[in-house]
Amino acid sequence: MEAPITLQPVELAPLQGRRLRLERRGPQHATFIWQCRQDQRFRELYRTSDDATETVEQIRAKLVDENKLLPQQLRWLEWVIIRVDAEKPVGLAAVADYQPLHQRGEFLIGILDPADQKTGIGLEAALLVFDFAFNFLKLHKFMSFVYGYNPGSLENTLQLGFTQEGWFKEHMFMPQRGYIDLYQTRLLASEFRANARLAKLSRRLLGCDVTQVPQPLEVLGQEELTAFENQLRDFFAHGEAVASPSLPTSPDT
Repeated sequence: MEAPITLQPVELAPLQGRRLRLERRGPQHATFIWQCRQDQRFRELYRTSDDATETVEQIRAKLVDENKLLPQQLRWLEWVIIRVDAEKPVGLAAVADYQPLHQRGEFLIGILDPADQKTGIGLEAALLVFDFAFNFLKLHKFMSFVYGYNPGSLENTLQLGFTQEGWFKEHMFMPQRGYIDLYQTRLLASEFRANARLAKLSRRLLGCDVTQVPQPLEVLGQEELTAFENQLRDFFAHGEAVASPSLPTSPDT
């Protein structure tokens, strides 16, 4: 008997753009994550609290355990940003401090190589994270915190549709900088849905408007699922296009 075809749950599947693919961090990314932690500037601006002294093997072991959980069970959902043209990891992105009760999370993104930061891939990665945050996690509020000594990052955050709602004077202490200011910004779901600029950018960079509420998925019955699986087998066995399985129609269609 042939093994059944298995599909990855949507919450575990990579977030796919035109130039980028965001993969949920896993054991296969341990070396790159270690490299990010060794870069002091990246670690500082990315606001990670991960232990920089952990070895690649220790990171890999933790990621094995983490990948046994669904995103809803985690408070830190992180992806590795992959450039598809070179299959090269270039950065990290995350929904941090995820709080399902309050439908709130913190947006984090970091590109490791300064040369890659100038290519605009950060914008595409941000749109992919927004799509996941608002259309899958159903966040009500997405927050971002920016250090006062990094005005360029604050400007970029505001360009993404965030609004500054807090300024904390000398709020944090850093050994190399002393006490620093911290800006708090926010993007509400209602603001995201109404943002014409993000709609235009996502259509251009992702091929779809992520600000629109996605249509609910049809739930297929067992017969439809079996027919679809058989057609997939025929397609991969013969390399020929086959008809799509007939989907149940709603009374409104």
